[in-house]
This record gives sequence, structure tokens and C-alpha cells, in this order.
Amino acid sequence: MHLRIGKVQVLVHGISILLMPGLLSAQISTREDVRVLEELIPELEGIAPDSGLHFIDRALEAVGLDGDPEVLYYLLSYRAEQLYYEGLFDEAMSNALNALDIARKLSDSLLIANEYNLIGLVYENVQNDRDAIPYLRNALQWFPMESEIRYPLSELHQIHGNLGQCLTRVGEHDEAEEHLLRSRELAHKKGIRRGVAVADWALGGLELARGRPRTAIQLLHRSLGMAGNDPDVALLDRSDLACAWLDLDSRDSALFNLKAGFAMLDEVPGISITSKQGFLKKASQIYARLGQDNMALRTMMGWYALDSSINARNERSAVAALKDLYETNEKLVTEKFRRQQYVDALERVRHSRKLLLYGSILGILGLIGAILIYRSRVRGMQRLAELEHLRSQQEITISEYHIREQLARDMHDDLGAGISALKLKCEMALRMGTNGNATHEFMQLAEQAGELMSNMRQILWTLNSDSCSVSDLAAHCGEYARQYLPNDRITLDLKVADKWPDQEMTPDARRNIFLVLKEALHNVVKHASADLV
Repeated sequence: MHLRIGKVQVLVHGISILLMPGLLSAQISTREDVRVLEELIPELEGIAPDSGLHFIDRALEAVGLDGDPEVLYYLLSYRAEQLYYEGLFDEAMSNALNALDIARKLSDSLLIANEYNLIGLVYENVQNDRDAIPYLRNALQWFPMESEIRYPLSELHQIHGNLGQCLTRVGEHDEAEEHLLRSRELAHKKGIRRGVAVADWALGGLELARGRPRTAIQLLHRSLGMAGNDPDVALLDRSDLACAWLDLDSRDSALFNLKAGFAMLDEVPGISITSKQGFLKKASQIYARLGQDNMALRTMMGWYALDSSINARNERSAVAALKDLYETNEKLVTEKFRRQQYVDALERVRHSRKLLLYGSILGILGLIGAILIYRSRVRGMQRLAELEHLRSQQEITISEYHIREQLARDMHDDLGAGISALKLKCEMALRMGTNGNATHEFMQLAEQAGELMSNMRQILWTLNSDSCSVSDLAAHCGEYARQYLPNDRITLDLKVADKWPDQEMTPDARRNIFLVLKEALHNVVKHASADLV
């Protein structure tokens, strides 16, 4: 958009109002301020980028970091967009990320979608389409189903178009076509001619990637017709038309479109640096395919000039110098020599890059190998440590078993023999006959000795590591019940399972289960007056 002097004056007046001390003290916090800012921002498009950025920077300084977050978002977002079109991608990315943080705090899905789209565009223009695609997909996911677009936010057809172009370049042609057709449909419904033109241009690029130059030419001509006064779209159409005609071996048509594109560069103001870079890069490739090395070199030097942010004055001086070189044979020879030097330098750079790439690959492989060896050794050491710990535990367990077996043998040999002797002596005393009181005492001693013998056998059974299965426990419990109940004239009806679980039990578990059974049988004998168990 080209502004008249009156519009510029209105814009400057509007920005000055934005920077008024009274409004600054209020931190631009009302909804009306946001509406006024939305109306002012589109006017910045007609001002030179440096002037527009100057106004935005002044507004940002006035608002401050603690100002109204929505106003701060709009300023940062539009500043990122201006920087993007000037090719200052690093600074544009920084502003877009800051705006994204504000959008997340505002929980505004439309603002979030807008910044995801802008970040994807930055990645796309630094030839990093695979990193751009996730951000563009996120933009589609965050974009609300029903929304009233607020300038300078992205529209849905723009996000679909950007994603389709990235998918085209990474070879996902079918999905790319879906998004590009959707972009064209949305732009057509809203009557946005530029959106339709961009979609047709992107579809033409897709057909070129698929190897269908004739279909591409139809789409690119349709885009050129819809582009109207938009120089960016028209310039990109010209470069792709040249590629399509060259694929059809029509050199004259290819050169015609290139010349038309260069004429636009010379005559049409307001073309963005990113569009110029895209045209010059493709033009250099086309000239190289045509065998016009001089023009290819010249065009590539123009691309490098833009890529290095060389100003327009230096670019015109370089073009003038090149024209002077072509005026005489001596200058032509010099240009040829310099061109050869340039080619040699490029070859050396490519060779150095190859060496660096191969060296990096070898270094990475060596590092990966070292890491794998190290991890293997670490796992081996860990396994050895685990085995050593297991061996130590087994030794401790074996030692405990030995102690238990030794304790059981000692109890059986010493304590068991003593109790057995005591019981035997009491029974012999009873057989020999004594007075009534002594007989009662000896009977009690014999019974206590018998109980001690029984308890000792139970302790020995608990300590015995050879009888640690469920079936052994069941057999022992059944044997105890058979011996215990008949003494009190109680009949035992014992039903045993055909098969017990094949499971080992700890001594504590065996002992506790047996004591439960023992207490139950004792309560039956003492309290139940039962005759059958």
C-alpha cells in the first residue's frame, strides 16, 4: 500500500498520540487503545521499513514491559513481521517468540496461532522446512473455528498455504496439495485476490515438483492474472514460469519470463527482500541450465548481495561496474578471470565442506562407538556388581542355614537327650512306686518333659531347611493333629488336597501358620467339647 502525504501525517499524529505522557501513564490499558492501535498498524505498511520500525520501537519504549499485554503483543508481532520481510530473520524470530509468550499468557488461541505461523515462516525462509512444518501444524490446531481476524494476524488460508509450500519442498506432495487447495478455497470465499494468487502460485510449484510443467504453466498464469498490483506474487510467478518453460525446452519463453522479472526488480518499488532473494536464486539456476554462465554468476552475486544485507546503492554500483567490465575486451578477460577465481573459490569451499562433513561424520561415529563401548563396560561392571552382591547374599543365606542346622543338631543332641533322660527317669520312678504326692509330681514332670520334647521337635522342624515347601507344611500339620486330638478322645477327619502349590516357604511363615493351627486345635480341645474335628 502506498500512502499519500496526508495519510503519513495522520499516522505520525496517531503515533505521537500513542506516545503522549498521559496515555503512557495509563499503560495503554483500555480496549479502545487496542482498537486504535489495530487501525494504526496497517498504515505502517506504506512507510519505509526503517521508519515503520522506528515508530514501533518508540511505541514499545512508551508501553514498556509492564504495559498492556495485548498492545505489547501487537507491537512485537508486527515488528517481527516487518523484520521478516526485510530478511532479518534472527531478530524476527526473537520478537515472534516474545509475542508467543504473551499470547500464551493471554490464552488467546488466535494470537498463539498467528505467532506459530510467523515462526514457521522464518524457519521456511532459512531453508529449514522440516523445522517449520511442526510450527505450522500447531498454528492450524490453535486457530479457532470461528474468529474475527484482527490485523495484523494471520488468516487460515495463509497458514494452509505456508504449510503446503513446506510439504512440497520436503516431498509430501499429496498432503501439500490438500492444504494448498484448502488455502485457495478459503481465500476465494473471502474474496482475497492475493490469497488466491499465492495459492495458485504454490500449486504451480507443486506441479513443477511433480514433473508436470504444462499444468504448472496454467496455474502460474492464473496466479499472475490474480496477482494484480502485488509485485511479490508476480515476481515469484515469473521465476517459476521460466522454470516450467525450460522443462519444456522452450528457452525463449524461459528467458522472456526472466527478463520480465528483472524488469519488475528495476521498475516496481515495494518488493520484499525475501521475494527478491527467491527470484534471483531461481534465475541463477535457470541461467546455469541454459549455459549462460556470465548471467548465472551475475545473478548469484546479486543474490549474495541481498543475503549479506548490502544496500541498494552498493548493488547498483556493482551492476554498473559489471557493465563497465563488459565494454572492452580487457575487462571481459578480467571478468572471466575473476569468474574463474570465484568458481575455484566455490569449489574449494565445497571441498572444505565435504572434508569437514566427512570428518564430522567420522568423529560422530567414533564418539558413538566410544559411548557404546563405555556403556557396555558400565553395564558389565554393574552386572558383575549385581552378581557379587547376589553371591554375598547367597553366602549369608548358606551361613544362616548352617547355623540353623548346627543349632538344631546341638538342641537335638544335648537338650533333647537331657529331656528324654528326664522323662525316662520320671517314668521309671512311677513304675518303681512312690507315695501319692511323689507320684503326682513325677507324672507332672513326665508330662512337662513330653511337652518340652514336642515343642523342641517343632522348633527343630521350623529350623529344618529341607522341609520348606507347602506340601511339607501340610504333612506336618496333619501329623500333629493325628497325635494331638486322640489323646483327648476326639476323632480326626483329615482331608488332604491332591496337589499342593510348588512353592517354598520361609521358616517364619511355616512357624506362624503351624502356631495358628496349634492354637485352633488347643481351643477346640479346651472350649468346644467336640468329639469330631
